[in-house]
Amino acid sequence: MEEALRSLRPRHHGVGPAVYFPLALLLSAHPFLPTTLSAPSSKRSVSSSSPAMATAKAQPLPPPPVANKVKHEMEMFGDVRIDNYYWLRDDSRSDPQVLSYLRDENAYTDLLMSGTKHLENQIYAEIRGRIKEDDISVPLRKGPYYYYQRTLEGKEYVQYCRRLVPNVEVPPSVYETMPTGPSAPPEHVILDENIKLKSMHIIALALLSPNSKLVAYAEDTKGDEIYTVYVIDAETRAPVGKPIVGVTPYLEWVGDEALLYITMDETLRPDKMRPPVEVCDFIAAAFPLGRYWVPFVWCYCIHIIWIWRLICLPLEGLQFEQLYGFLPLSRDLKLNSNCDSFGN
Repeated sequence: MEEALRSLRPRHHGVGPAVYFPLALLLSAHPFLPTTLSAPSSKRSVSSSSPAMATAKAQPLPPPPVANKVKHEMEMFGDVRIDNYYWLRDDSRSDPQVLSYLRDENAYTDLLMSGTKHLENQIYAEIRGRIKEDDISVPLRKGPYYYYQRTLEGKEYVQYCRRLVPNVEVPPSVYETMPTGPSAPPEHVILDENIKLKSMHIIALALLSPNSKLVAYAEDTKGDEIYTVYVIDAETRAPVGKPIVGVTPYLEWVGDEALLYITMDETLRPDKMRPPVEVCDFIAAAFPLGRYWVPFVWCYCIHIIWIWRLICLPLEGLQFEQLYGFLPLSRDLKLNSNCDSFGN
């Protein structure tokens, strides 16, 4: 017994007492534990515990890729800074040298981690096995339809769906449930994100028009947060009008057919807020020097877009500066409604 307790003591290197001795003494008196403890072996096999290290030991690894050093000077406020790896910055993601180096890094990482591939797949399968893949969100009743999102087994993205309300004369209720089954109105898929699964595909916002006939969505296919806005028919999924290229994902409907969006400047900051030129040619708001953030909200009761501007202050945080509303009447005419503060 004394020999077993000694085996549980940590090796000393002149630092601190044997902190595990009281724990070992407590465990040895437990009625459900064996009365004898075998000393752990001090010899460990690296190859058996680490397949990746075994592979590396059996087959010598090539040297890791090393990025070239290219001197680049950057001056700001009279201070000169040297960045030898500035050449790796490629906002266009198309420089052959940068792409080649990144591919070499990825290949080297895959080689080092090749011995853990089975474990990676096992962990991934376990995590995914705990997720209910075929599911729907809580339906939201809006107008004559229930709207919800559906996820499918084996698919990565969602479907935006709707289903007719059987009796629109009955007012909405918190106890209301969407009918399903053979006798229920059929489900209609408005937008399916899985149709573009093979390429990078991000839909930041899908927005339904007030009359439930059109859907606008902002799509990013490169991951650079530069969006293209599309409008489709909610029933036929046919495109409506021309895409709006190179804008932010912030959208709002102005009436049933006009869409309000925000453009970008050359530094990819929010620039101007405007509806499509073919519908109404005016700028609803502008962001000078990128210091302002201008959200907007749709007022459903009177079909007016209310806009407020937030000015960023270092100490006080965000402050409402002004608020006004407008209602597009025609291509060149709009009705303004101004007020001095939020809530008035």
